[in-house]
Amino acid sequence: MARVLSDDQLAWSPSRFNKCTQQPDGALLLYNSFMGAFARVPDFETAQVRKALAEGLSGMPTGILAELCFHGFFVVSGTDEIGEVDRLCAEERVAALEKLQLVLLPNEQCNFRCKYCSQTFARKKMRRDVIEGVVAHVRARAPSLRSLSVGWFGGEPLTAPEIIDEVAGRLQSICEEHGVDYSSSMTTNGYLLTEPVARMLLRREVRGFQITVDGRREDHDRLRVLGDGHTGTFDRIFANLRMLRGLDEQFKVVLRVNFDRRSAPLMDPFLDLLEAEFAHDERFCIDFHPVGRWGGPNDPQLAVCGRDEGQLQSVDFGRKAISRGLDPAGVRDKLLPGGSKCYAAKPYSFVIGSDGTVYKCTVAFEDPRNHVGRITANGELLLDAAKHEMWIGQGAEKDSGCKSCFFSPSCQGNACPLHRMDTGARPCPSIKTQIEGALLAVAAESSPQCCHHEAV
Repeated sequence: MARVLSDDQLAWSPSRFNKCTQQPDGALLLYNSFMGAFARVPDFETAQVRKALAEGLSGMPTGILAELCFHGFFVVSGTDEIGEVDRLCAEERVAALEKLQLVLLPNEQCNFRCKYCSQTFARKKMRRDVIEGVVAHVRARAPSLRSLSVGWFGGEPLTAPEIIDEVAGRLQSICEEHGVDYSSSMTTNGYLLTEPVARMLLRREVRGFQITVDGRREDHDRLRVLGDGHTGTFDRIFANLRMLRGLDEQFKVVLRVNFDRRSAPLMDPFLDLLEAEFAHDERFCIDFHPVGRWGGPNDPQLAVCGRDEGQLQSVDFGRKAISRGLDPAGVRDKLLPGGSKCYAAKPYSFVIGSDGTVYKCTVAFEDPRNHVGRITANGELLLDAAKHEMWIGQGAEKDSGCKSCFFSPSCQGNACPLHRMDTGARPCPSIKTQIEGALLAVAAESSPQCCHHEAV
């Protein structure tokens, strides 16, 4: 028979998934990755909270300590928190029966030739047999699915809008018939995103967009040029962004900014421009990434930042964006359980190439390890089980160091399975390595008081 403890016999330990830092005003910021909880403890209460974090608690807590217990910053002593991470990983495998995430490549050609791009553009538009295979696969899975998420990628997906219109329309109909929750997003360079195209996409429930704008016109046009290798693209992309801003529709645009050593010192005037155009429009947010040597032919000439330097600058640019009324993309989402786990590590996520090749990752198309199967014209997804397992099964389940890390519930040891395969090292995400800066940024954005779930 289980022994029932009275309130005064309870013992509480600080969660192993806590992280804390201090604001300049003396307030204590707490984050718990298992609950996705964030708390701001006022300076006059930090002493008792710090004492409890160091020594634990006994009995039934009251006041702020009770609130912190409720939100998972303290757990009943003896709780197997590492086992809870195992449960999270196991639940995701079970979810593969009810969820399906497809990244579709309607055209693997691109109208750009960005200086840092690593793609080879070896394949063209999606073949008819592949289109029919995708539709047949979803039709076969639909009776058992709760949700279908479709991402459009390339090359440049908007060089094949007719394929997007057809496939999305057919998938929408199947999901409506079977009561499947359907959502869609797109990674596009934005050059062809005119108003008629945008309205077609919104009609097809493409409500999320990632569009890259690499700083000021001069910096962007140096890095992101048309297929002739010379013609700049900034003005047309920015005009399309202004068009989107004028639409009375719900969507989300992530403005991805890739910066290098030449553009980083000139970020302030670009942020001023974004503030003037998009500040306080919650449909637009911004995400900063240092340019890397990603395997393209121009790698030796790229003015890349060092890894630590780039991560620090990303956090700093995020703070500056917040001060201008701009929303830093995804920071709160990345702090949630599973929020920093790579899509490629999810057992229900697949990338379908235009020739029917099935991949897990969108940054290693020519890597044989990434060729995990193919889709047939009748909708069968034929997978190489051993290759698939390489992508989904090498995280916290097998890495004891990852499993015990404070950030484990968020990334589950799988922030980048490709990095682990290439180097043998743990793929710690930048939001973890720069966690104090991330927490300060979230606090600046939301100005929470204590234990506000909406702050992360």
